[in-house]
Amino acid sequence: MNDRIYSFRAKDGPACLMMATASLLLAASIASAGISPPVLEMDVQVFSTADTNTPLYDQTVLPSKSGSLGPAGNNAWGFDVGVFNPNFNITGEINASPTISPTAAFLNPTLNFTNNSTESLWFMVSIKMPTSHLFPLPLEWASSASWTLTGPQPELTTLSDTPLWAVSTDAGSLGSLFEDSTAMNNNNLNISNNMSGPLGGSVAEFMMIDLAFELSPNAVGGVNGLFTVVPAPGALALLGCAGLFGTKRRRRI
Repeated sequence: MNDRIYSFRAKDGPACLMMATASLLLAASIASAGISPPVLEMDVQVFSTADTNTPLYDQTVLPSKSGSLGPAGNNAWGFDVGVFNPNFNITGEINASPTISPTAAFLNPTLNFTNNSTESLWFMVSIKMPTSHLFPLPLEWASSASWTLTGPQPELTTLSDTPLWAVSTDAGSLGSLFEDSTAMNNNNLNISNNMSGPLGGSVAEFMMIDLAFELSPNAVGGVNGLFTVVPAPGALALLGCAGLFGTKRRRRI
């Protein structure tokens, strides 16, 4: 019978030992059938421009899990979003993974906002997800967003002093896309952009995306975006540790 023995080379130092231990823990965690999906919260506020002091809708929505994504053991999940109101609909899905180390945590919403009313509506939506990580590493973040617009004489504009898309963690605001004065209409039905940077600190306890815009009557605004937090390249190199695991085979009789 053959037993696989994992050996750690002493010259690699204690840093690699920590990484080796953490990687084994991660493998055991992913292999477990009991991985729980992340808990997503979506705070939704909608106002009519006829009365911007009293919301038409103000609730926290818990998207429903629709199944796991990717190959077996991939700690990523799909969630369905359905908010139906006489004045508007919000439909779509959010793909998400809460695990930062040593892979990537991400939020990937694909949402459509439909204005069924005769007035322009303000939409303010926050999508929040707690993260998990087996060990702290220097982190980087990246985000991208693409918006589309359809409908008769459609218009989608930013609210005053508020971008269409902004991302943050518990470390604070990280960046935003489509700043104040962004306007979409029949002459500008598709927009997209991206951004990235280092994340201060070694952990991120949660990730959040904020959306804010005004949508004209009978128009549909769609967004497909991504916000991800990953170990920095130097941190990923540590996981290799010039051959993190040496393997030997020992034969037993």
